Amino acid sequence: NPIIAQDDIEITSSIPNLLQSMQNEWNTIMMDNYELKKNLYLTRQQLSHALYENDACRRVIAKLIHEKKERI
Repeated sequence: NPIIAQDDIEITSSIPNLLQSMQNEWNTIMMDNYELKKNLYLTRQQLSHALYENDACRRVIAKLIHEKKERI
């Protein structure tokens, strides 16, 4: 069991202080969640772009190989 400081007990001993502490924790969790979702969205966009670019490169390479084979 962690040792709880006397100051911590006094801060959370009243209901309004306890509610404020819980509200602060909720706000922190929600901000973290927002940041995670925003980063996930940006990462998905980057991945989508990279996959599209990779597909385009493969098509160009396949076309060049096909053209080279036709010339031979």
